[in-house]
Amino acid sequence: MMNLSNWQTRETIHVRRFTLGLCAAAILVLGTAACNLPGSSPTATTAASTASLDSDEPTAAGNAIPAVEEPVTNEAPLPAGLVDVLSAGVESGAWSYEQGLINALKLFTGEFDPSGIWDELPTSFEGTGIIREAQRYLREGTDPQVRLDIESLLAVIAPPSERLLEAAEPESSRSSRLPGLAANRLIGEECSKLYKDGFPAGSNLKCLLYKEGGISGQTVRVYYPLLDMPLDYGDAAFTGIMTSFQTFAKLTSTGQPPQMKGIDLLFVVLPEIEDPSTLAMVPSGSTDDRCLIVVYLGAIEDNELNKGGPDDYGRFLQTIAHEMFHCYQVWNFPAQADANWKVQDWWGEGTATYFSNVVYPEINVEWEWTSAFAYRSADTPLTEMAYENSLFFQYIANQQGDAGVLNIIKAMPAQGNEAAQAAALGSLSNMQTLFHDFGRALIDGEIIDTSKQTIPTLPAYIQAEHQIVVKEANIRTLDAKPFVLSRYAITFSEGHSYNVSRVLTGSAEGYDAARIDVGLPVWTDLPEKVIAGCGPVTYYVLLTSAPTDGGAFAIEFSMIPDEELGCDECLIGTWDVDVPFYVDELTSLMPSTESDQFNVDFAGGVWQIEFTKQAVFTGTYNFATLYSIFQVNAPFGNNIQTNLKLSIEGDISSLYAADGIGHMQTSLLQNNLNFEQEIIMNGDEIPVDDSQFSDLFSPSASSNITYSCDEDTLYLNFAPDSVLGPLKYNRQ
Repeated sequence: MMNLSNWQTRETIHVRRFTLGLCAAAILVLGTAACNLPGSSPTATTAASTASLDSDEPTAAGNAIPAVEEPVTNEAPLPAGLVDVLSAGVESGAWSYEQGLINALKLFTGEFDPSGIWDELPTSFEGTGIIREAQRYLREGTDPQVRLDIESLLAVIAPPSERLLEAAEPESSRSSRLPGLAANRLIGEECSKLYKDGFPAGSNLKCLLYKEGGISGQTVRVYYPLLDMPLDYGDAAFTGIMTSFQTFAKLTSTGQPPQMKGIDLLFVVLPEIEDPSTLAMVPSGSTDDRCLIVVYLGAIEDNELNKGGPDDYGRFLQTIAHEMFHCYQVWNFPAQADANWKVQDWWGEGTATYFSNVVYPEINVEWEWTSAFAYRSADTPLTEMAYENSLFFQYIANQQGDAGVLNIIKAMPAQGNEAAQAAALGSLSNMQTLFHDFGRALIDGEIIDTSKQTIPTLPAYIQAEHQIVVKEANIRTLDAKPFVLSRYAITFSEGHSYNVSRVLTGSAEGYDAARIDVGLPVWTDLPEKVIAGCGPVTYYVLLTSAPTDGGAFAIEFSMIPDEELGCDECLIGTWDVDVPFYVDELTSLMPSTESDQFNVDFAGGVWQIEFTKQAVFTGTYNFATLYSIFQVNAPFGNNIQTNLKLSIEGDISSLYAADGIGHMQTSLLQNNLNFEQEIIMNGDEIPVDDSQFSDLFSPSASSNITYSCDEDTLYLNFAPDSVLGPLKYNRQ
């Protein structure tokens, strides 16, 4: 066994050789390592700050699906829900609030057809929001006739539990049942009238069967018609309630069990209400003893139209889970849930949509709101959207868990307007950073779903008026209103470098960051010098603000063309290191002598670089070098066999400019390289602290790179003033 007490002395003998090999590899990879070799510089620089504030800086984005190089401009999506249609009509003067509210309620009694009356139909006809607005009108509205009309309609839409029990029998009491018919057939005339009358007392008709079960001391009942509904959907509804109940009973932000109550689910299969967009609603309020979920024929039709197989009830089950979370809301956040739904629905529908996926992670119906969020979030605050916000709550849950989502709901005021909601949201801890990082993740395509899949948010949507092309001197003010993901695409035209300066001009605090458009998830400030030699270069710029007092965050950017740049088209492409050439270069640095024999035993793996027209250089590495030193008659009188392994993994990227005559300059974008070394001396592994070499690898900007290029071969020297020569690469 070797005496390790002598290692310090022996290290002095050998460390120069070890360091030389390590530094050589580092310079060949990084190009700008400070290894204190002759001619090299020991300086180091860091990437520019990613934020406009002095603290709480957003974290760098992780790996991402590459973005496209051309931002897209989508068509405007349809209104999200009925509350949006109601509000738009009132704002345009198409109808009064009362008239619009009554008509929307009549959708659910089959008395109103919006075709030809509404300019746009909503994406979702879910009725929960409209019911909330109707209930609020009963509390606050002033027109007595409208109040009477609303009361009459709600009695039909939301019959009380005792009326349902009176018109129903337990399914176990029926030994047989007529076969399920097509879901859109007319039910019996008398039972149809009973539905439309709201199950009045004293009818003595038995038009429903119900499935009943218990969970956590609460009773669950699913009511379905005797005829004209596939029985399997009754079973699916019961399963959906029980599964959702079990999931939501575990949700808490306080450590205390949440409030949970009994559930009634009523199937309404009137043919007058069969649009597949008309799914369900929760008309119950916080004071009701039980929560009523009303499910329409549309929920069945929607699932049938999208079935992946005979036993696929996924979309239907996620609809049930969505409505179950509305029950959870009224049980656990009564003040907010009973308040103005137009103000509260940004979290009311957003969290119900998100938590439906918590119950059923693999179904992902909520992804259908992704494109609408991408479009609206560019100029619409979170607090003025609804279902689309499930994407935001997914991100919050990824960072803080589901308790973080519940804490947001709990923090929302029951009174006030959307601005009050935004102020409350902005007051939450670290919200500036969270919201900005959410915007980066959206643009990078790296928001992870509950199922662990990546939600498809690419390509990035940029408004047409936010797509800026710089050909000559250009001064533009970019701004972001509270909780808007304000994003721009700035394209610098080919053939110049550009000087960029900035001045803060807005009244609110915020963050801004930029990333180049070629799929690198690297966010920095928009650089002071932009290089566009071989082609136009586009930066995505994101501005966000999460203030507590309103106001806009704004920056004035001046973008001025500077020197003309040439382009060496020869560089463009992907190159692999010439391994034999690398081995020869490394061997030449440590030639063998009579007493010291150096040998490269193995070199191989991935060592690949790429130059793009967008002025980006990238290197990708998974490369290992094994070399050995045999020292004869060492100072202690014995021979020493030292085997070393150097592994280089990861990637690095920089901006570059090449003059076409063999000179290049670079500016670091990101360095994700990892160097590991292993040293074995005479059979004993020597503990090595890799951090002792951290100062040796400090990538920085370089303006002293030389190269030569032809059709198939590239010679590249990142450190021409050092002892190293150029390294050879072969074109792929």
